[in-house]
Amino acid sequence: MEHSQVILIISIFLTFYVYSSDNFLVRDTSNGKVIGTKVFSTNGEIYGYAYRGIPYGAPPIGSLRFKAPVEPSDWDGIKDCTTLPKSCPIISNDNKDLFNLNDMSEDCLYLNVYASEECLLYGKCPVVLYIYGGRFVGGNVKKFNEQTLIENFANNNRNVIFINFNFRSGILGFMALNQKFELSMDTNTALHDALTVLNWIQKNIKSFGGDRNNVAVMGHSSGGVIASYLYASPRTRGLINKVILMSSVHRHVKFRDANEFYGRQTSIQAGCANYYTNWDSRDEIETTLNCLRNLSLVELTEYTREVEAACWWYMGPSSDYGPYSFMLYDWDKLSKLKPNIPILIGNSIHEKQNGKYLLNIDGTVNLEKLKLYCNTFNSFYHFKDQQMFIDECVNEYKSDNIRIIGISDEQEIFLSNILLARDAIKAGSNVFLYQFTYNKSGEAVHQKSYPLLPHHSTELSYIIGLGKNIFTHKDYKIQDYHSRMFTNFIKNSNPSDGEIIFDKYDLRRNNYYNVDFDDNGGIIGEMKDNFKYEAINFWLKKIPSKVGSYNQRTSEERLINFLPLQNEIIHQCMITNSTYLFNHFYSQSLRGSSIIDNNDNNILEQRIKVFCILLIPIIVIVVSIIIAIIIKIHKK
Repeated sequence: MEHSQVILIISIFLTFYVYSSDNFLVRDTSNGKVIGTKVFSTNGEIYGYAYRGIPYGAPPIGSLRFKAPVEPSDWDGIKDCTTLPKSCPIISNDNKDLFNLNDMSEDCLYLNVYASEECLLYGKCPVVLYIYGGRFVGGNVKKFNEQTLIENFANNNRNVIFINFNFRSGILGFMALNQKFELSMDTNTALHDALTVLNWIQKNIKSFGGDRNNVAVMGHSSGGVIASYLYASPRTRGLINKVILMSSVHRHVKFRDANEFYGRQTSIQAGCANYYTNWDSRDEIETTLNCLRNLSLVELTEYTREVEAACWWYMGPSSDYGPYSFMLYDWDKLSKLKPNIPILIGNSIHEKQNGKYLLNIDGTVNLEKLKLYCNTFNSFYHFKDQQMFIDECVNEYKSDNIRIIGISDEQEIFLSNILLARDAIKAGSNVFLYQFTYNKSGEAVHQKSYPLLPHHSTELSYIIGLGKNIFTHKDYKIQDYHSRMFTNFIKNSNPSDGEIIFDKYDLRRNNYYNVDFDDNGGIIGEMKDNFKYEAINFWLKKIPSKVGSYNQRTSEERLINFLPLQNEIIHQCMITNSTYLFNHFYSQSLRGSSIIDNNDNNILEQRIKVFCILLIPIIVIVVSIIIAIIIKIHKK
């Protein structure tokens, strides 16, 4: 027998040996060996492999709370990675499992890898890192449908390695106290979590059949914002080769001091600081941090929710800069340093629809609420004439219920998508823009209380299985078509194929791919021009021509007087904590901040009225007690 034939026989034998043994499932990482499990599709016809709960950072507890991740400890033997990890703590009133902390842990820095058999055998497969949404206060990997991930990515037809991961959110992911100091805490720890995963991919993905030089980052909603910050930060250069941004990007909230007020108020509620704390003293801040680190998770949750009950929410990443920051530079410099990599940007035709709360029960517009909402934009932008802007804003939206329902979406999502696309083109990137308009998902998707379809997360049912309900043959066809657009881009840096025909985004045309399907699930998508014409025209042409040019504010100071009132409208929270309101006004006077400008007097008046209304029953009770005591004494 010839030598070459012997080698061939041995190779075939070894291949079948690997197939038939558990060794096929065992993979090396830089910290030790892991073993995964086989996962089948919904119909059982295709399959892939899942490696669940691989550590990418040491437990961020004790002195590591509020710190960027550190390397996890090595382990001996083979680590069982067949079970999904606990989620990071969701310490928000927005959490449906409000007091269920049993399935959460601060020991949560774990990732999951989904790979096809061919990728594990032959390697060089493209990789996508998915960042989930959750309004910066929640979300977790258990909301993904693993069968959908296998069907869309990790099978022998698609051969895309899909990675998702738990990361810290809320106070654990975005806490800030004073950005000017180098402290024993890190700002934007959620971004540091994501960066650590990107570095993990560089070191380890080859063991799972991935190509570390073909890595896409994909995020939806607040996950899209995080992905866009990663894209903009010089810290990720060489770690990301393409980006997919869905239903949100870095937008008007670009405050360097974002979340400082929330962090300080939580510290005060917890008794770790008081209204005399000097926030310009490094020593006093470090004392506060030490106290916060010694709180139990239950205590931290309680105090965070108390502040949130007064309609305060974390705003997501802060635009920190300096040698110890995540972003390194301010946005003026970052905009000139954008990487030249392909970008796919998209949204649903209708998104969060927060403007529905600006309508009365009979469908008419509540002009007072609309004026208040328009005034909040003054907290994000410097307008030369703030009152003129409010008037123009009210006139623009008051007679169109569809647009008023999407008032925040037009500015936060649609406009932001266009601005990022234009900046990316200036950097030399190929940009593709899409809009998901299919509105007949019916029972295929667990629909939320949105007046218009498709809504903010409708398309995710077809991509990662989020909100997936009863799928028919038609729905699986739509899933195949729509997910293919993304895998095309992940593989080839272009979402097109024989049936899906994309043109690159053109500044002059504002062109986009309209994603739609017929009643049989057939694709009827097409390129269109003039993406969100009315919104883009209002913000980029009408406002500058009538009000003058405007730029973004870089501090949260003005916003802190508007956000509770805005959130009371949008999230229907109630400003009923009179102690908190009193403390808020008192703390502001101690800070010596001149936060209220001349155009904000109406907001101050509203807040004082609310405070007075809440104070009246307290006064009545106190007076009643005093009278009762006097009567009792008199009887004696």
